[in-house]
Amino acid sequence: MWMHLDNPTRTYAGAGVAVSDTPQGPFSFLHAKKPNRLDSRDMTLFQDTDGKVYLVHSANYNRTLYISELTDDYCDVTGLTFPVLEDQMREAPALMKRDEKYYMITSGCTGWEPNSALYAESEYLFNSWRLIDNPCEGPNYRQTFFGQSTYIFYVNGQPYLMLDHWVPHNLQGSGYSILPVTSEKGLLTVKWKDEFYGIKSRQ
Repeated sequence: MWMHLDNPTRTYAGAGVAVSDTPQGPFSFLHAKKPNRLDSRDMTLFQDTDGKVYLVHSANYNRTLYISELTDDYCDVTGLTFPVLEDQMREAPALMKRDEKYYMITSGCTGWEPNSALYAESEYLFNSWRLIDNPCEGPNYRQTFFGQSTYIFYVNGQPYLMLDHWVPHNLQGSGYSILPVTSEKGLLTVKWKDEFYGIKSRQ
């Protein structure tokens, strides 16, 4: 498990790694680090179709996102890293691959306030990424349905975007939405749905 680590003044901005035999834990903390000597704020992990896993994290005080290759045991970075969306102030990355093209949904940097999601695309992970548009459709799409991208996972080959719904004054009361992602003619779309598999989406 990779996690964001920080101090009360939010000046450390590093990453931590913990391991467990099961997803439920218990976890043993391995180490804290600055991946490739970079600060690490919002982050996610992405596994490519060849099995390689990458840490994707915002750095340089959220100015730029970096894609960093992990070692085969997933516990460290190899040193291979690449900046993407430089000086675009994007965070909360969520990645997927479809039809030999990579897509990344991100959020703007507005603290706890929701903002418009944007997605980017590229033919290669370590190459230039093109910012395209807001993929959201439905009520409050300009505020990403009052959520923020956190991860994309698959069910029977269908990608779903998980959104965080933050409650700043009561973080334990924060929730999630799980929404299907579609790709037609190379354009990504995330449409609002009230429910997914009986899990109530929250606005």
